[in-house]
Amino acid sequence: WKQNLQKCDVISLQTDVLACFFGLVGMFVSVAGNELVMGGADPSGGRVNAVKCLETVLTVLLLATVLWRYYVAALTQNLLDVLFKWTPNGGAKNEVSVAEVLSRDRRLWLELIVCAIHSPPFCTFEFGFSSGSRSFILYRGETVFSIVVTCRVYLLFRLLRDGLLLWIPRRRAIELVTNVRFGTQFFLKMTLNGAVGFVTSFV
Repeated sequence: WKQNLQKCDVISLQTDVLACFFGLVGMFVSVAGNELVMGGADPSGGRVNAVKCLETVLTVLLLATVLWRYYVAALTQNLLDVLFKWTPNGGAKNEVSVAEVLSRDRRLWLELIVCAIHSPPFCTFEFGFSSGSRSFILYRGETVFSIVVTCRVYLLFRLLRDGLLLWIPRRRAIELVTNVRFGTQFFLKMTLNGAVGFVTSFV
């Protein structure tokens, strides 16, 4: 499959599905843990730590999935380099090292940082600051982490984008002839054409 562009696209989409699942479920688990604390549960108690452990497991799975997606993306890029004749000498490499994946795209590090942030088990804290002369605002760590974890919603956007692009007939052939890559801008143009354009793009 590493030498098949279509299979790489399908595996990339399947990875998007897994990443979206782990990310969004982890987000809901984080919110549930915060609700337990806000409801009066002991932040250091067994129930809250059990929820945090589940959130940590989902976070680790998400990080592994994100790393795998960039690995598949690196293989896909090697195939595209040959397809677009950007590397005329030799064929596409069917193997990519972890170091190459980590150094090829800086967005990977940003995603790993965003996805790694969560409320770890057996760790709780609170902080606050004065607002005016008579008020004091207090924040719990679980609440702050839950807010940051909601950034994982971007995984749903990427899933929709890659899913739509995969449905385009002869997408790679069109890219080869026009020398134009279909990406986020093309996806936004299709979806912003209106509800009819968005629905008909899947038909």
